Amino acid sequence: MVLGLAVVPFATGPACTPTAPAAVLDGTAWTLSTLSSSAAESVSHVTLEFSKGRVQGSDGCNHYSGSYRAGDGTFAVAPDLISTQMACPTPIMERASAYISALLGARNYLLGEGQLQLLGADRNLLVTLKAQSPATPVQAALPN
Repeated sequence: MVLGLAVVPFATGPACTPTAPAAVLDGTAWTLSTLSSSAAESVSHVTLEFSKGRVQGSDGCNHYSGSYRAGDGTFAVAPDLISTQMACPTPIMERASAYISALLGARNYLLGEGQLQLLGADRNLLVTLKAQSPATPVQAALPN
């Protein structure tokens, strides 16, 4: 079966302008391990990669791409994130939607011990990802 493929934005808004501290995340790649305190199921491969002020990856169903900014523990993905629009089984689509919502809602991050945690504006944990590449820096960042 062949499904149509389209690239559409998730939302409209101003693009994120990368700042120098984003270089800490640039060149790193991650795999989802928890989403809102629930263990990620291994049936779908959810990834997040940072490169030159851009994010890209798979939400377990579709591929996404966009810009981000990070600095001193703060983090934001531009709301104009784009994604392919393939159909997947309902549980996978629901998890993919929850992941993208968490990614877009992240405002802070913690980085260290081979994991990246994305936190909401209230500093509640939204997503935990584990490092894919051995070059991932080990440091913690969170603004005062």
